[in-house]
Amino acid sequence: MKSNTKEQQEHLLTIEELHFITEPTRAKILGLLTGEGDMYITELAENLGESQRNTSFHCMALAEKGYIKAEYQENENGRAVKVYQATQKGHDAVSELPEVKPNA
Repeated sequence: MKSNTKEQQEHLLTIEELHFITEPTRAKILGLLTGEGDMYITELAENLGESQRNTSFHCMALAEKGYIKAEYQENENGRAVKVYQATQKGHDAVSELPEVKPNA
């Protein structure tokens, strides 16, 4: 039986974490942000084919658990808008999954 080093064990997802991030919408959000980079909520919703409200709900849940974060940036019109990006925890989680396809 293969044993894991302490470092590998620290990065293994728990069953609860795995269940949380593999919810289809959350998995797609993580896939988009780790694969495509930073996005506005409108871009995420459009790519997911979901409402902005539903997308926002899942983004807030992911942010609360530390998988993504939102920062305000000034857009081309000078307005402050939220931009979502994957955190290192989000990148690490996705790398542990067999495959996350944003448009699956």
